[in-house]
Amino acid sequence: MTDPKSAVTAPKKSSLFEVLNRPIRFPSFRKDTVAEAAVSPTEPAESKPFARLRDRLRRTRQSLVSGLSSLFKGRKLDDEALEELESRLLMADVGVEVTNHLIQQLTERVSRQQLNDVPALLQALHDDLLAILAPCQQPWRPSDSRPYVILTIGVNGVGKTTTIGKLA
Repeated sequence: MTDPKSAVTAPKKSSLFEVLNRPIRFPSFRKDTVAEAAVSPTEPAESKPFARLRDRLRRTRQSLVSGLSSLFKGRKLDDEALEELESRLLMADVGVEVTNHLIQQLTERVSRQQLNDVPALLQALHDDLLAILAPCQQPWRPSDSRPYVILTIGVNGVGKTTTIGKLA
């Protein structure tokens, strides 16, 4: 026979079915514990949908422009200055391929002495960047007679699914 003490102290084994069907309680998610500040945000997220993007682009632009102006103060154009320009462009997320293309063109112009001073170099950089971005200014006109594919990429939570829904 079993000892009555061991029957009292031994926990009752639950079946797998009972364990899986037990309700899960999350006391921290009850309505009465929600803070008032969390219920009423100071500013609706929909009021400025592109505010975060504009802020990030502004910071990138400021870092690039202020970095370029401070880079060439009192310096002559040499290989070291062009290497520093290359690193500044890469840090500003211009891209490796575009940065290499720009630096190659600027280096050729400096070696041919087409660019003698800093303002001429900055103007050439500006013109080259505009030439690269010019094809992007044309609006996209999909063909009505043929199907097409749109690739949507982005990190989690940036609105890929929402954008696809708007396109459909």
